[in-house]
Amino acid sequence: DEQIKVTVPFSTSRRELISSIQKAVQGAPGGDSVITYINLVETGVAGDSPLSTSRFFRLLETHAPASLIRSLNSSFMLGSHNGHVFMIFTNTFFESAFASMLDWETQIESDIGPFFTDTPSPVVANKFEDNVIRNKDSRVLRDEIGNILFLYTFPDRERLVIVMNERTLSEVLARLS
Repeated sequence: DEQIKVTVPFSTSRRELISSIQKAVQGAPGGDSVITYINLVETGVAGDSPLSTSRFFRLLETHAPASLIRSLNSSFMLGSHNGHVFMIFTNTFFESAFASMLDWETQIESDIGPFFTDTPSPVVANKFEDNVIRNKDSRVLRDEIGNILFLYTFPDRERLVIVMNERTLSEVLARLS
């Protein structure tokens, strides 16, 4: 499909990173079948290198459990589908990744929510619910009127997918199949 390179200076802040990614998403081509890879490249004294998963979480100042970060591979995919962000992580220890995601649910919305929502929506008690989407067990966070803010699923024991809506999840899962 498409690719947009986002340069991430070593000293970038959380706000700068989020802003750079939001600009890339806005500049990504639209269309139901178009997936755009947002290639995060960190620049530093030693040269350019892909932004690692742990560095990504560190720059975002997330409260993700250390056990989650340890269970994820260093490379990940950040992408856009029809103007909606998605993330794909590969994990090395499913049980740890799954339990850690459950632990992170209380703070995930404030940590990575800015990628998935254009304007903050009131969240009812920041409570995720179980749902089955495209035959995959998913955890869904909704706003006060029931709209999906974002959701995550493990389509298999090796991958974690975080998306903004069901259509994007369907497209990502179709590509992963």
